[in-house]
Amino acid sequence: MPEKRIAFPPLGQKEALCVDCVSEDGTSPERYESAFFQPDEAMASSEWSNSYSIAHTINGSGLPEGFGPADSHAAYGGSNHWTTSSGDIEGAWATYSFNGPATMDTLYIWHHRSTMPPAYSDGYAITRFDVEFLDANGEQLLLLEDLAGEPELASAAVYEFEQVEGVRDVQIIVRENNGDEQVTGLAEVAFGLTR
Repeated sequence: MPEKRIAFPPLGQKEALCVDCVSEDGTSPERYESAFFQPDEAMASSEWSNSYSIAHTINGSGLPEGFGPADSHAAYGGSNHWTTSSGDIEGAWATYSFNGPATMDTLYIWHHRSTMPPAYSDGYAITRFDVEFLDANGEQLLLLEDLAGEPELASAAVYEFEQVEGVRDVQIIVRENNGDEQVTGLAEVAFGLTR
């Protein structure tokens, strides 16, 4: 299957979700420098089908309105997770893009729930992965290697790192999942500037 690029917002929202984007004094800081924000576009190495599109990782599907990192993601089902096509596990990737330069120090990932059924195994969740942060010219700003997934966690796994500025793309590269030999994927992704 060819690469598929999804431009946010796929579910009719007017702009990418930004939670807690108003400071205590009532002013609105830049969206890409807030405590919690989502990318504008997503692209993946493959997708099982449109029902399991990469778009589901940036549109809040499976989460309550106005969600945050502590909220639990719904069980796996059509139209609320990204799942790769069969055989695309090690080296599978998801790239998240921003329309402007973003500053961040936190990555939030709701890992694949692999609920049976509809999943045919409980091993879809990513357990080892790398994350690459790129600028507008495609130059690497930061590389995080061999991060551990948290397949049993229903809320967001929180990954903190040194503050990085000027981010236009973030690529998550799968190294292994928790046992399924055919597919892998994610439920939702967000970023933040928290420190």
